[in-house]
Amino acid sequence: MKGAGKSTLAHLLSNKGLQAILNDRTGKIVIDAKYPVSNIIIGHRMASETTIPNKILADFVIWDSPGSEDTDPIQEIVNRFYIKRLIEITDLLKFILVVPDHILQIIEVTCFLKHFQTL
Repeated sequence: MKGAGKSTLAHLLSNKGLQAILNDRTGKIVIDAKYPVSNIIIGHRMASETTIPNKILADFVIWDSPGSEDTDPIQEIVNRFYIKRLIEITDLLKFILVVPDHILQIIEVTCFLKHFQTL
């Protein structure tokens, strides 16, 4: 899901480091990459930043993939294709599902499970 923190988690798992930065314009603290990985952007707005899967080489391979419920309906179709293709071409693939905390509220669990089933 967009805005869940997938790219932030990818940076954390790759040991590239994260840092807290005070946004002078909004007065809010945001998390960003201390040592950015090329092509992986930690977003700070509701629009999606990740449009194609990005590979990070660490002690293991990390794929930062686009999420579901994208702001662009065409991109949503493309995102599902990318995930399907990663499953097809990879011998061993483990998923970490990253979702915003509000999605886990009782009223939205059914919606979450429906999205998971479409993968």
